Amino acid sequence: MGGYLQVVNAEVNAISGNLAAVPNLPGLSALKSKATEQLDPAQAQLNAVTQMWPAIPDALGANGPKRYLVAGLNSAELLPTGGAPLSITVVRVDKGKIEVLASGQTSSDFFDVSGGNVPWLTWDHVKDNPVYGPSGKSVFVNSNLHPDFQVSGEEMARAWQAATGERINGVVALDTQAVASILAATGPLPVANEAPVTSENIAQRLLIDAYKGGGADLKQRHETNNKIMASLVTRAQSPAYLPKVARALIGLAPERHFQVNMRDPDLQGPLNSIDLTGALSDQVPDSDTFGVFTASSPNKVAVYQKRAIDRQVQVNADGGASVTETIALLNDAPTIKGYTLTGTGYTDHLAINRVQVYVPASAQKATLTVSNPDRKDRAQTGDLADIGGGGEQPPLSGAYTRLNPTAEGSFLVPAGGRFLLSIL
Repeated sequence: MGGYLQVVNAEVNAISGNLAAVPNLPGLSALKSKATEQLDPAQAQLNAVTQMWPAIPDALGANGPKRYLVAGLNSAELLPTGGAPLSITVVRVDKGKIEVLASGQTSSDFFDVSGGNVPWLTWDHVKDNPVYGPSGKSVFVNSNLHPDFQVSGEEMARAWQAATGERINGVVALDTQAVASILAATGPLPVANEAPVTSENIAQRLLIDAYKGGGADLKQRHETNNKIMASLVTRAQSPAYLPKVARALIGLAPERHFQVNMRDPDLQGPLNSIDLTGALSDQVPDSDTFGVFTASSPNKVAVYQKRAIDRQVQVNADGGASVTETIALLNDAPTIKGYTLTGTGYTDHLAINRVQVYVPASAQKATLTVSNPDRKDRAQTGDLADIGGGGEQPPLSGAYTRLNPTAEGSFLVPAGGRFLLSIL
């Protein structure tokens, strides 16, 4: 199979070269552009598979069982990589056979948070990750706080091992939009004793309807989520569905709804080349600036948040640039009978947002001002400066009008510097 892949890969690369040589003449340019648009993604994916092929048997357990952590990210509790990992499935692959070892909800089936218990963990963090404080202490649901999933995926694997003693060979994360895409490609998902879950209703059911009852229906909600996750894993293993699932997820990867971190570099490198690793741009070293939003409260109101970003870049006479970003956050959570406007429990609609702005390490005079801040700090790492701040926001129907829900950050890029902006 590996030899066949190499032959096909060489043929596709030759076709790509011939296509590039076609002159841009009237009548040909549009056809050439369309053909290139269709060929380039296929070529990149084929190149990646060809590079990975020697490592795939080991990844499938040919030389011993492998364990993988599949995390369902809940975007109603927003974190920089897409959402808090509130659903977990651990699978073991042994000689190509997939076995589900455990599946459930993070905060009840794996880490008990009842009665105000906080399941603190301590693990060795990824070098130069500025997210965690000097103590390094955190909880598993906050193990993916770094916006680059190459970092967060490794942090999740280390946190899991600290909690369970199990070494994980790779982490796969998918959010609600990824699940919706799987359902759109494969059809509605039957759920025992409930209406089928479809691509059209899953976001409403999981992110909004599920929390309308507050904490009273916590057990029922977790049971429903477990049924959905178990059915998805079963479907993904089916030979009849696997190609459709793979195509759906690969199509979402550039937008980071589906992210993979493999500890084997022979797998991770090719996956990164086709945007499957949730990596931030590394094409221009020391060039990234991006804003991320983190919900610091567990009440799932991030699904109602509205965000606007205004960016102004002024090129200076010396060739540098002054950059100012204003990030406006609006807590548009609805007024629901029985809900309060000031707390952060499941029946409360106060949002506590943390805005994180990363700028190039070469940036000068970097500052961040946040309305009603509860934190403001800066940490310098090997290649990023991290400035964070946050504050409380009641819903629009509450005391929102007395707050200025904006964060303004500015920095100076020195002459000869470069930056690339990404908004996550």
